[in-house]
Parts: sequence; structure tokens; C-alpha cells
Amino acid sequence: MNVKEQLENYLENDWLKSKLKEMSLNSNISVFNFLTLFKEFLLSYDSLTIEEWRLALYEYTVNKSFPHKVSKNMKESLNPLLEEILVVLSSVNGNSYLDYDINNTIDEFKVFKESYKNLFIYEMMQLDMEISGHNTIDHVIMVKDVTMHVSKQLYDLGLPIDLGVVLGSSLGHDVGKYGVTNEEQKRVPYLHYYYTESWFKSLGLEKIGHIATNHSTWDLELE
Repeated sequence: MNVKEQLENYLENDWLKSKLKEMSLNSNISVFNFLTLFKEFLLSYDSLTIEEWRLALYEYTVNKSFPHKVSKNMKESLNPLLEEILVVLSSVNGNSYLDYDINNTIDEFKVFKESYKNLFIYEMMQLDMEISGHNTIDHVIMVKDVTMHVSKQLYDLGLPIDLGVVLGSSLGHDVGKYGVTNEEQKRVPYLHYYYTESWFKSLGLEKIGHIATNHSTWDLELE
């Protein structure tokens, strides 16, 4: 039985189902509390503490988007398990940040949506805030809310606004912060543009990535 099947069996517990459903109704999910629900299951794989599992999840999400950032503490043998745990966490989080009725957008947007979810970008920011206190996630969601609110009004007026490009670029505009290495931390304000562009290009998202990379005025107005 593989990891996915084992986890699916574990999730059949009615008490756990109830706890996860209750957690999904909370907009501020604690990953620590989420992992605590899986403590017994996780211990069957490794004796890491909940804090260490949380850090492992974070490093795994960063590495998925930025392979050049490999932590010395990462255990590749745990990757299949981390992947499946993140799938469950993503399900509990939901995808409300992507819940917009968008038509007539460029093909890139579909790739962006799938990549954003499959690479666990929301979860990466969520874990970062909980571990380091860096609140990139609220900033990104705020930028997304403001830009979509304005763009939808312009779209309704008949102006040529591609809402898919707006949504994708606003949600991804700071993803490059997670590509900056430890040695480069003092240059985050400058280098995160480079890594943002690299992330979008690696996925073939040239148009959305161009807007996301050139976002300096958004930060000046909304930070």
C-alpha cells in the first residue's frame, strides 16, 4: 500500500473528518493544529516533532518552485508523504482566492491556476507566515482583492481587461521572494523580481509573468 492509500485509509476516521471539516470553516487555519491531527500517522514514518514536520512541509513547497533552494535538513524519502499531506491541507484551505467567473482569457491562465494549486503556492505562504512571521500571504490576497475589484468594474464598462491576466499576475507577483537564497536575503527587494520572472517563465507563462514581474507600483501603493 502506497502513501496515498495509507493516508486515505487514515482519513476514513469520522472524528478526523469532523475536525477537518470544522477547520475548513476557519479562514485562519493553523498548520500546526492541522498537523497535530495527523500526529499518529506522521510518527509511523518519522519521529520528527510537529514543528519539524511543519518546517519540512515549507521547505518542500519552496523546493518545488525553486529547486536551487535545497535545505540540508530535507529528507527526500519523506517527499511522497509531504506531497499527500499538502494535498489534504490544500483541500482544507479551499481555493476561494481563485473563485472568479472568468471567461475569454488567455490559455496561460488555465496553466497558472493548475500550477498555483499543484505547487502549493498558497500553502507555502501560509507556512512561511506561521514559521517566520513574514506575512506575504495577506499582502498578496489584499493586492488580488483590490486589483480584481477595480478590474471587474472596468471590464463591466466594456474596457478590454483580461481578468485572468489580472488575477494570475496579482496572485503571483511576490512568488519570487521564495526563490531568494539565504545568502541573498539583504537583496530581497531587488532580487524577488528576478525570481518571480524566472518562476513564470519556467511554466511558460510569459504574458502573465510580464505583468507580475513589473509590479513595483502595486507594492508602493498597497504596502
